Amino acid sequence: MATVEEKITDPGYFARIRFSDGFIDQFGITRNGRVKGTKLRARPYALAIRFDINHIFKIVPGKFFHVFQHPIRGNYINVWILEREAAPGQISYAVFYRQFYRFELVRLDNKWVPVTKSNIFPEVDQELITKIQSILSKV
Repeated sequence: MATVEEKITDPGYFARIRFSDGFIDQFGITRNGRVKGTKLRARPYALAIRFDINHIFKIVPGKFFHVFQHPIRGNYINVWILEREAAPGQISYAVFYRQFYRFELVRLDNKWVPVTKSNIFPEVDQELITKIQSILSKV
């Protein structure tokens, strides 16, 4: 498990992250998209957070976000839900995993409706939608 202790977005994108074994380092994203720490022992930790670090910079203070694990193709993957404004006055909840945007849920006529703007990942996992609907019903 990892905890973000601080995020810095100017200049660049860096996060000080504490791991459950006590290791702490500042991680950044290089120009070619690789995650890199500042300490010599940082490489395995950078690999562990490589699919998730981008999402911490998308969190907006005061907006809802939630992270949970879900089995996808036999592996438990961190799934990120981030609140955003789909259109003026219309809130949506964007879903990301394995680094990429997948789909979002919008509330229409008292129902959560999945929509996607992704051309790369147009498929939507119904089991995952049901789980996210349950989470959002408590918000």
